[in-house]
Amino acid sequence: MNKKILLIEDEAKLARFVELELKYEGYEVTVCHDGREGFDEFQKNQYDLILLDLMLPGLNGIEICRRIRKSSDIPIIMLTAKDEVIDKVAGLDSGADDYVTKPFSSAELLAANSFLLLGLYARSDIGIHYDGWMPEDLAEFLESFGISGDKTLSSIYQAIVQNPANYLKYYLGAVEILCLREEAQEAFGERFEIRDFHEFILSVGPAPFSVIRSYLYGWTGTD
Repeated sequence: MNKKILLIEDEAKLARFVELELKYEGYEVTVCHDGREGFDEFQKNQYDLILLDLMLPGLNGIEICRRIRKSSDIPIIMLTAKDEVIDKVAGLDSGADDYVTKPFSSAELLAANSFLLLGLYARSDIGIHYDGWMPEDLAEFLESFGISGDKTLSSIYQAIVQNPANYLKYYLGAVEILCLREEAQEAFGERFEIRDFHEFILSVGPAPFSVIRSYLYGWTGTD
């Protein structure tokens, strides 16, 4: 079953671009251009993820996020044209799980979604192997984030049981990569290019993160 995404974005052209990109990747997408309309749609139907613009007519993204968090833990990624730290903090404080600053590429959006899912699976990994979760415990946890369906939940449970610490390992690796990226962004400032960072990571090749960080210091000139 395809993942269902609710996109609440008032810029029609941007919303259409995101909708087409996500549908191409296999997601089912519902688009709302008004804050109140979007919140009503969330209440009427079940979704796996919400992409929420910060500045919306009718009801702004911060207020929508707060209202959703009163009844649901569904993953929320905030879309914002504002790059100010205070706006990002406000979004996260209201309950958003992540944010993407406009203009963004579809790859950035998909990466944010993948990172959230990886985090959920990593927590599930700990629950099963350390807290003794049974299938019904996992189902209760994942359903609170909009992941449902007996077949889907059973597949996730079996995958985690058969591969202990697999998702946790990759999640921690993703966190390390994000930390390295933030260090590079701070070092280069406006000269930072994500493509250059990816090429740097690939050029180092498989290595412990302590080793990659030492190369990073040389690359950014901060050693």
